[in-house]
Amino acid sequence: MNSPLPLIPCDDPVDEDEQVSSFSIGVLGYMILFASWLVFVISCNTFFEIWRYVILPLKGDTYETISRYFEVVDAYVFKFWNVYVVIWWWAIISWTGLKLFRHSKGTRREKLKGRGTN
Repeated sequence: MNSPLPLIPCDDPVDEDEQVSSFSIGVLGYMILFASWLVFVISCNTFFEIWRYVILPLKGDTYETISRYFEVVDAYVFKFWNVYVVIWWWAIISWTGLKLFRHSKGTRREKLKGRGTN
């Protein structure tokens, strides 16, 4: 029961190269996971302005400096999200337009010209 199927070749035990690549794939997976959580946290912070409640106890110049910094970061996050959304909408609309153009049969005037009548 433990033997492999005849169509699947049985290779030797795992080489060191495969172990290294699996290690690098694991590290890459953790980096992608960390980056996605970082984007999520920054986006939620920007959309709901949670940072205002965190720095509220700070008074004076420190509050103003940090507040200006976070407002700039919020502006850039909003710009990046808007660019992302606009690009996807542009891609969907242009793809739909190309599909409609490809599957169109032409106008009635072109069909009439093909028959020889005006």
